[in-house]
Amino acid sequence: MKRTVVLQVAGVDKDIQEIEKEAKEQWKQSGYLVKDIKSLSLYLKADEQTCYFVINDEFKGAIPITQSV
Repeated sequence: MKRTVVLQVAGVDKDIQEIEKEAKEQWKQSGYLVKDIKSLSLYLKADEQTCYFVINDEFKGAIPITQSV
């Protein structure tokens, strides 16, 4: 089964896989390896047009929803 989750915020459609990819990229840019990710939690704040994330309960970041990922 293929799943697709699309967020619609402020007239912008954003595939959840794009957001996950950006979170992993921020993790990599901080010197970590993607294979070391054990958990990824996403928190959408529509009023801020931002998706916050936490990787492995320690690494935190934010991704603007209304801009290109």
